[in-house]
Amino acid sequence: ATHHLREAMAPNMHNVQLALKFIMGILRCQDKKLYESILQSGMEPVFAVSWVLTWFAHDMQSMPSIQRVYDFFLASHPLMALYFSASVLRLFRKPLIQARGDYADMHAA
Repeated sequence: ATHHLREAMAPNMHNVQLALKFIMGILRCQDKKLYESILQSGMEPVFAVSWVLTWFAHDMQSMPSIQRVYDFFLASHPLMALYFSASVLRLFRKPLIQARGDYADMHAA
């Protein structure tokens, strides 16, 4: 993998962890309130490791949906999975903000 998923090809997860921090940067620019709620909880973006490494396939039941997401990611910039992850968080904006920074409640959302 020279472009997509190349961070995951390293001998350790350091590059993946650095890449995941972009999710928080995207949220900081797009949804300050959600960003601050997640930051207040102390939740690191490692919650998105499986999203990024499997391109969300582990959360989908339908093969056509998985294929569509894979097509989308392959046709997009290698960092698109991070933007997509930020969008997923924004879909759950209301329960994440209502958790008021409580790590357990945010993780459950």
